[in-house]
Amino acid sequence: ILIGHNSSTLFFENYMLRIINMTLENICAIVSRTGEDYKPELSIEVPITNIPSDNGYVSLSLTISNADNKATARNISLTILGLNNEELCNKFTKSVNLKGGAEISELLRIPIGTEEAFTLTIVLNYEDDENEEYTVEKQISISTNVEDFENIQNPYITGRPVVNDEMFFGRDALVQRLTDAICDDRIRCIIIYGQKRTGKSSIFGHLNRRLIDRFIVLNFSVGADITSENNFYKSVQKEFVDYLEDNDFDDATINLFEGYLISDFIEFEKFIGKINRFIRSELQDKELLLMIDEFTHIYTYINNPNYNIDGSFMDKWKAMIENRLFKSALIGQDFMPDFIRKYANQFQVTDPIYVSYLERRDAIDLVNKPIIMRGGDSRFLEGSEEMIVDWFNGQPYYLQTYCSRLVDYINEEQKQNYITAAVAKRVKDAMLTSVQLDFFDNLVRADEAELIEVLLKIVQASDTPKSNVRVDRLDINDKYKVALEKLATRGVINYMKAEQKCCIKIPFFHEWLKQSY
Repeated sequence: ILIGHNSSTLFFENYMLRIINMTLENICAIVSRTGEDYKPELSIEVPITNIPSDNGYVSLSLTISNADNKATARNISLTILGLNNEELCNKFTKSVNLKGGAEISELLRIPIGTEEAFTLTIVLNYEDDENEEYTVEKQISISTNVEDFENIQNPYITGRPVVNDEMFFGRDALVQRLTDAICDDRIRCIIIYGQKRTGKSSIFGHLNRRLIDRFIVLNFSVGADITSENNFYKSVQKEFVDYLEDNDFDDATINLFEGYLISDFIEFEKFIGKINRFIRSELQDKELLLMIDEFTHIYTYINNPNYNIDGSFMDKWKAMIENRLFKSALIGQDFMPDFIRKYANQFQVTDPIYVSYLERRDAIDLVNKPIIMRGGDSRFLEGSEEMIVDWFNGQPYYLQTYCSRLVDYINEEQKQNYITAAVAKRVKDAMLTSVQLDFFDNLVRADEAELIEVLLKIVQASDTPKSNVRVDRLDINDKYKVALEKLATRGVINYMKAEQKCCIKIPFFHEWLKQSY
């Protein structure tokens, strides 16, 4: 350092230079220690060592973990050696990069001899960012002399309402809330709504069972059969006749109501009045309740000139409620708020209740409890039940579908009492390749091209499922911003407007889009 001199000063040589050199030495030491501390540090865990043999093979589950706050491990490979160091299996993992704090699970099919117990050596090789090589070895003893496996009775239900109380998780509080509301004399109509396949029909089934002692419950759906106003009236009539038959009323009473001619709204009002007089006479302490599924179809029909239902039906609906002809409990799809806004005066209801996915604890119970071991122990190891819940974000239909496939796989292929992370992942990977877009029709339909395109942009801009993406990275115009809003309203994506970030809610759907397009 020269300041007005041709050579360094004595102050610099005797004082400052020593400080600089010492500082550089300290920095180099810190950098060196940090580099050593930051190197990837992989470990191997084998959750099950009692494994039944299957035609001369065992299915070995193992998990590879990188310690927290460590550098990424790359080019990971696994080799399984026998007792005499003969190579039994060699493979690169599907994920070649493993970040600090992350883990991957593998399910390896290993050839074995006839012994009921033997030793395996697992050799794990990997590299750091500077291509330095590392090796980890773990020796394990495997026994094939295990307790007899018993097939698991598959309790999971797909495509049908859940009737069994033991399979009905996370909705008891909602059912009680609905029960209290409909039993309140001040309330004439309650509504639940949400995505398809979130368990709304199951909720109504359990609600029905709580209400049958107080109400005459007529339960039907606005589907393909109710495409006109008159068909709606006839559906109510048919359900009441069915009620009479199911409760063994005499033929004369049944014929009286079955033969009643309903040609218009005025006749329908008279018919309901006749029912109410009959209830007061024969069933004094009961009240008429219509429980109607898919009520949003009415809105679809009103907006479609091909159907014989128009907006005047909602004026008649208002009259039914105001005249206290009956109480009603309605199920709608995710666009129910649009229906209510359009006909707010006609509905005259309390706030509709949105039915979302299961809470995390309830979703874990749905995965775990139906197939719990006889002694009360969980079948799931390595937190695999939580992995499954995370893949589907608590969506009940997807969880039931996955778990049904998982049980089938265990019964037909694995034949093992416990479920590891690797087994869970194998079933997920098989499901990813087998389902088609129609499996996700509660999220998006094949004819909604703009919505699909926005979803694909989110996938392409995401590092991992459920990672938030800045909206400005999606490069979307106003047309696609409308699609983005629709996906958020439908509950397909999380859209944080203040931060202008978004992500797909269900990681499994994210993975499927990435793999399929």
